[in-house]
Amino acid sequence: MISITLVTVLALAAAPASPGASVQARKAYSMCLQKVIKAKTADKMSSDAFAAEAKSSCATEEAALVKSLVDYDVATGSKRAEAEENAKLQAADYLAGASDTYATYAAPN
Repeated sequence: MISITLVTVLALAAAPASPGASVQARKAYSMCLQKVIKAKTADKMSSDAFAAEAKSSCATEEAALVKSLVDYDVATGSKRAEAEENAKLQAADYLAGASDTYATYAAPN
């Protein structure tokens, strides 16, 4: 007789990885970048200076995003090196988008 606990454990182990952690990490990183945009708009920084400030201010959130993306991709069968590269590219895309948004807000009218 197979125990219910064993069946449950096996079912959970076979279940595909959930992207939930990545969703939360994306939201946290995006919110952090938005806070930096709002805080620095009046400073009229260059795009490069803003990107450096945002990268520094949101380093924890960026690291959590990269980790969650890598963990998910590896769990779904990707090679770790490929998953790490893809995760870093996604984080860079978020930062580039925030830099573009900042440049629009900080531009003289």
